[in-house]
Amino acid sequence: KLYERGQLKWSDFSERRENSFADKTFASQLRFHPEEGILFAVGLRYFSQSRYAFVEGRKTLDAYIRSVGPTCLFLWDIGSYSRLTFKGWLEQRTFKGSQGQAQTPSRSLPNLSMDIIINI
Repeated sequence: KLYERGQLKWSDFSERRENSFADKTFASQLRFHPEEGILFAVGLRYFSQSRYAFVEGRKTLDAYIRSVGPTCLFLWDIGSYSRLTFKGWLEQRTFKGSQGQAQTPSRSLPNLSMDIIINI
């Protein structure tokens, strides 16, 4: 995904670009259905974002974020009207700024969410 942000001057009907971002996401999963209504999945997710600033009209790299880690999923259709889902991932995040900032140490961020759906 590529996107830019800028400022519009209505009086001159001109724009000034302020920053730009380039995101990359890759995700894959291996899924296993041991029986009807049950799903297990494990996978890997990769995300990176390059942040650019416009300095005197030139696009220059300002910062870089990268995260990578394993994912997991458990889904159970309890009955005709209810479902239980657990989703989790462990993210190893690295940030590097180019404006004289050193690369920050990689941080480990665990995430877990649970959804219970009951349709009456």
